Amino acid sequence: MTSKHSIKQEPTILTLKIIKENGRWFLNEHNGFTKEQNELVSQVPEMIHTLIGTQVQAATLEVALASLPGSTLLCLEQTDVAGGVTYRMDTPDGPIIGWLCSVFWYYFKKAPEQLFIRIHPAV
Repeated sequence: MTSKHSIKQEPTILTLKIIKENGRWFLNEHNGFTKEQNELVSQVPEMIHTLIGTQVQAATLEVALASLPGSTLLCLEQTDVAGGVTYRMDTPDGPIIGWLCSVFWYYFKKAPEQLFIRIHPAV
């Protein structure tokens, strides 16, 4: 599935800004999608909270196809789930499977088997 929006080439490290408003997380990017389309839902907020806690209101999310120092591995679970994909993050309390909506295709031409993420609270 492709989007009418797309980037030309997948970067080595994708750096995204995310914000939390009224308990809901959003990509804070000028990517051509609406705020509602950029909402992070379906267990993705739980992934974020596992990595940086619940008190953070803004953060920088780095996504890479290769391991980064201090990164967390996400493994592809399913493709083409309601137009998006699902990834699994293993935690000491068990796996979290998060759904990434069709905005995902703006950043990736195809779903990588693995993604490595780092998240830092905004200063």
